Order: sequence, then C-alpha cells, then structure tokens
Amino acid sequence: MSKKGCETIPPRHRCRGRCKSQRIIGKIPMATDYMPWGMGSGPQETTVIVFEEIEALRLVDLEELTQEEAASKMGVSRKTLWKDLQLARKKLVSALINGHAIRIEGGSYILKEEETTCQEKTEQGPYGQTETEE
Repeated sequence: MSKKGCETIPPRHRCRGRCKSQRIIGKIPMATDYMPWGMGSGPQETTVIVFEEIEALRLVDLEELTQEEAASKMGVSRKTLWKDLQLARKKLVSALINGHAIRIEGGSYILKEEETTCQEKTEQGPYGQTETEE
C-alpha cells in the first residue's frame, strides 16, 4: 500500500513517515545543468536542486512575492515553502562556493503553466504611438 504522492518516488529513495506533498510549479527552467567555468577537468561533484526548490526561489527572490503569496501559488503552507526555500539557498550557495556542478531535476510537483498577460494594442499603433482620428 503506497501513500498518496509516493508513487512517483522510486522505492529506494522513499523516506519513512509522510511523503513529500506535490507542489504546484508555474515554470520549468530553460536550462537545467550548470557547470563552473575554469575548473580544469570539470567538477567532481554535482548538486541536485529539485524543481519545487527552484520554483520557491523564483517566486520569492525573482518575482519578489511574499512567502504567503508564494506558498499559496505552490499550494503549500508557508512553513513548507520556507523549508524548500532554505534548502534551495543552502544547496545553491554550497555549489557556488565549492565549485560543484548544479543540476535541476526531479521532485514531486504538478506543472501548471502561469498565464502571461499581454497588453491590448487597440489604442496604440504598431510602434507604441497613440493613434488619433483625423
């Protein structure tokens, strides 16, 4: 008998206790592998950051949402968002300081693409000027 949300996690990676609930993410990063420059033969270790941790960073640090707003968008509590945010920051800084490669992959998430809003061009011409009637 598997718990809800555990079926996506391979058996050898499952933890005891409650399974990690799925987070709602709005965007998959365009690039998912990063390597330090000038390391000679390349980094010896890779730090893995899961998609929901990157989403927490994106919402709070890039989009400048409050933790409450970000948690609401991801469908989790503020405490859960805070844990994801702290873990992502710790992994990111450790990889940068220690010269590790960074790979973004996996996790327990639901992709829900964010809607993009575009301004209507009804009152503007093709170059942004306001059209006037003659």
